[in-house]
Amino acid sequence: MDCRFTIKLYPWARAYLHATQGKGGIVGLSKTNERLKIFDYSDVVYHDEVILVVLKGKEFPFDKIEDLRGKKLGIGLGGSFGEAFEAAKKSGLFYAVKDYGPVARLHKLLMGGIDAAFISPGRIAFSQTLKKDEQLLKARERFAILPKPFRQDPNFLGFSKDLKMQPFLKTFNQVLKKAHESGEIGKIIDQYTRLD
Repeated sequence: MDCRFTIKLYPWARAYLHATQGKGGIVGLSKTNERLKIFDYSDVVYHDEVILVVLKGKEFPFDKIEDLRGKKLGIGLGGSFGEAFEAAKKSGLFYAVKDYGPVARLHKLLMGGIDAAFISPGRIAFSQTLKKDEQLLKARERFAILPKPFRQDPNFLGFSKDLKMQPFLKTFNQVLKKAHESGEIGKIIDQYTRLD
């Protein structure tokens, strides 16, 4: 199967909307019961470490989702971190404060609008976010990362079921398995997440 791709970078909410409308696939998609009704998924492409960033002096013990009770948590518009997260959000365990990206999220944290910011993928994304904004970079010593990540989030390639991409995904999964085994996936991820 000879495949050619056009790759476009969009803010998450727009990318997700386009994917639900069948305008293409989406990479970095986590699974929820709701999304399983909409999308056909590849095998795991990579694992996305989701960290919680707080202000120094305002750290709190975090081991399980119940430890977020009553907290205001910054998250990207359209973001989801699995069924447990969605159930806790729906039950009102915590308050999800949505934004258009990690720069805005960390500014909101600095101003006291949220108690913690979800940042992914991990410390690399946190460092890159600081570098995008001079004010955040100057304030870097005011931030702390909680020791335990919120989760290791498996991410997938997904296509709207309307596109009937199962034959492609079968081939994609075969190539993906070989790429994981050879270390090529790790090299690609390193290329896009290095700090230079």
